[in-house]
Amino acid sequence: MRAAMNRLDQAFDLLRSNKPREAEALLTDAAREAADRFGADSAEHAAALAEIVGQENALSDLFERLRVGYGKTMIDLMRLRDGVIENIPDLVLRPRSREDLRATTDYCDQHAIPVYVYGGGSSVTRGFEATKGGVTLDLGAHLKRVVRFDEQNQTITVEGGMSGPELERPIFFQHVP
Repeated sequence: MRAAMNRLDQAFDLLRSNKPREAEALLTDAAREAADRFGADSAEHAAALAEIVGQENALSDLFERLRVGYGKTMIDLMRLRDGVIENIPDLVLRPRSREDLRATTDYCDQHAIPVYVYGGGSSVTRGFEATKGGVTLDLGAHLKRVVRFDEQNQTITVEGGMSGPELERPIFFQHVP
């Protein structure tokens, strides 16, 4: 694992030097060496979860795992800048619907796979960090629709992946002629 961490440090140096291809090669090697916390049945679990959400929505590359393993706070960005890489998931899933969410969480519960939820990265508690590996559900890819808009009661119900700026669009454009 230490060798993988050294490669990550080297990759960040390459990225800072504007050498993305070299950095990608090192990151790929580091990802291969990273500990797999799914256990002996990791390929089986990854395939089953990909079947639920669709292959294009099951991501295991290091970039996606890092993207949902850190938030967008200054502390998170400084940790990344300093090359502090920790608490990233083994697999990122982008559920397309409530049914995908239910099936994914049911599967993970049956197989004791840790599940974390990433809405948009604005956590102040670092609650989406995958401290035990497992799966992170990235809600921001598909689950960001307005479910209900009640102008009379001045309430709006949205899915968990909706960001603040995205939320302002339907509210603002609702009143624009």
